[in-house]
Amino acid sequence: MELGLVDEYHFGVNPVILGRGTQLFKGGRNRIPLKHLETRTLKSGVVILHYGPEGRQCRSIPSFPSASAILARVHRGFEG
Repeated sequence: MELGLVDEYHFGVNPVILGRGTQLFKGGRNRIPLKHLETRTLKSGVVILHYGPEGRQCRSIPSFPSASAILARVHRGFEG
């Protein structure tokens, strides 16, 4: 992180409380300012947080098809 080799970060937050946890980035000595780019809430309740380093251009979160849309495509392929 400190070398600036990562363009963007996508964090998935699950709606579960554990009561404790592990530090996500250990050993980092310097604070690295991040800019919030986008938030997406999935039907499951998972929240996807999209961040990028301050001052850099980042792409948006890609749009993923739902499971039912994927199954419909597979089914159409079998009808083919």
